[in-house]
Amino acid sequence: MRIVIGAAHAGFDLKEVLAGYLRHRGHEVVDIGTNSDDPVDYPDYAEKVATRVAARQADYGVLVCGTGVGMMLAANKVPGIRATPCNDTLSAHFARAHNNGNVLTMGSRLLDEATMQKVDSEIRRILDEQYALARKILLENRDKVEAMTNALLEWETIDADQIGDIMTGKPPRPPKATPSAGTPTSAANDGGAQGAAAPAPSA
Repeated sequence: MRIVIGAAHAGFDLKEVLAGYLRHRGHEVVDIGTNSDDPVDYPDYAEKVATRVAARQADYGVLVCGTGVGMMLAANKVPGIRATPCNDTLSAHFARAHNNGNVLTMGSRLLDEATMQKVDSEIRRILDEQYALARKILLENRDKVEAMTNALLEWETIDADQIGDIMTGKPPRPPKATPSAGTPTSAANDGGAQGAAAPAPSA
């Protein structure tokens, strides 16, 4: 899993510990700074992490500041980001299981290394459960997924009617024909016939 992390100066020390811990767990870590405890503007780092996650250049993001709140507010300004402060296992559980959070923010003044590891363990447990559920659903609906794939390969698009057919076990109907720009519609033809004036009788 690729995780991008960033921190303000208040979160630098915890970020360094976190980066080493995540690498030890086998994750690919992209560290965008800050690289010291010299004062910086935390929204700059929140934006860097959030934009990478929103662009799917990373699976998840982690941001560390003094409380996690400032980073959360700044990261959530990026469309597609659901940043949540997680300084305990209960917050971590609901952030991932109920809110589908994709950026976790932490406060270096509110948690220690041991708590950070417990938060990580809770999130990993939820991800494992969600992966197992997704795999179960995929296996149970393999024939429907294959039918949708075949329809896309044949017609390059599928509409709601075709999806309905597939989900109810019916062969998908062909896509509806779309009139070309140069083809007059029947309504236009009817309107033209009705609108034609009859020749006036000769005097």
